[in-house]
Amino acid sequence: MKGWLILGLLIGAVYYLYNNTDVFDEQKAEAQTQYSQLQNKVKSMTGTQAIKSNDWTASIRNQFRDRMSKSELEELELIISGRETVSDFKDNFCEDSIPTHPVFNRENTRLLCDTLPDEA
Repeated sequence: MKGWLILGLLIGAVYYLYNNTDVFDEQKAEAQTQYSQLQNKVKSMTGTQAIKSNDWTASIRNQFRDRMSKSELEELELIISGRETVSDFKDNFCEDSIPTHPVFNRENTRLLCDTLPDEA
């Protein structure tokens, strides 16, 4: 029983020194930095960060690079240059069931109509 009393007194003294004095301030700061470093390490190991890519023009260029001729690629660049040109293309050429365009062939026009975003 004597050992428990001594242990209780030691714990009480350490608790008082830790909370009511500045004896352990350096140790508190060190423990806090180590704890936050550990939290950051765990967060970086388990957390996933989604990066939203809104560069749809690059994916369209890559998709059509091999399928189109030089003149078709030039026309494609004009179409994907802005939101207005994309919506104009969709309004003028994608409304028909069989879309036709003066520069693109039928398959490329259909694929463009399906690939271009509605809200660029």
